[in-house]
Amino acid sequence: MSVKRSIIASTPLPLLPGYENRLIRLEFPPGVEGAVHSHPVIGLGYVVSGEHYSQWEGGEMEYYKAGDMFLDRALEKHVHTSNPSKTEPLVIIISYVIKIGEANITAL
Repeated sequence: MSVKRSIIASTPLPLLPGYENRLIRLEFPPGVEGAVHSHPVIGLGYVVSGEHYSQWEGGEMEYYKAGDMFLDRALEKHVHTSNPSKTEPLVIIISYVIKIGEANITAL
């Protein structure tokens, strides 16, 4: 199983030509770990349900649960992201201000 990513909404930003605000829903099935990756821009995340472990290169493991907000860092190696539960999915919503058409994640 893998992480399911879907764009919930996106809208151009008139004051930032060529950019949009993009809202993304991620669902990690039980026990799934995401691949090592990076982001071109900062993202503001919210844990809708479940538990989330996250670690950036050189940093400590971070833990988030339903109702917590977190920051997706720009241009840093995201070395660990996972759903530790063996039974419950992890659902996250993340908002990015990003160039129209640019991917919000790069596999490393």
